Amino acid sequence: LGEYQPAVQDFTQSIAIGCKESCGSYDNRADACMKLHNYPKAIEDISSSIRQTLSSAVFIMNIDQFRRIYPEYDAVPDDTLCEKLRALFFPAMHYADFAKQFLIEAKNFESTVLPDLYVKRGDAYAALKQTLKANREYDRVTRAFPEWAAVSFVEKNETRIRKPQ
Repeated sequence: LGEYQPAVQDFTQSIAIGCKESCGSYDNRADACMKLHNYPKAIEDISSSIRQTLSSAVFIMNIDQFRRIYPEYDAVPDDTLCEKLRALFFPAMHYADFAKQFLIEAKNFESTVLPDLYVKRGDAYAALKQTLKANREYDRVTRAFPEWAAVSFVEKNETRIRKPQ
């Protein structure tokens, strides 16, 4: 109906009563905030959605894909990064079990949710004219989810351009 402010209030109430993950409340509130041009709040909510998605996805993605998403951790040794992620997302799990999955057994994680969230966060940064931050988010998608990048961007004169939504 285009009533974005009441939608923001409803999603805020949904989050307050605990319906965050299964209801997609952060992601939906971020979409409404984008329509209201409240980009900082949209970025905050998209970041919350990314944290929630990673909390389960990190166990089924491998370390190589994680590093493609987050190259800022390239200098961190594998075992240190593995322990940091285990402690953050799976504190009750033994390190050996998590490490076996994350460092050895996991395959590339196929997702449409996670790359979409990075693209949305990039769009919010772009709307704020924060080009470096927008490109950082778009780069995450290009490196780790090339199929998603193909539907989100086009190359012209060696420049990545966001396809219209």
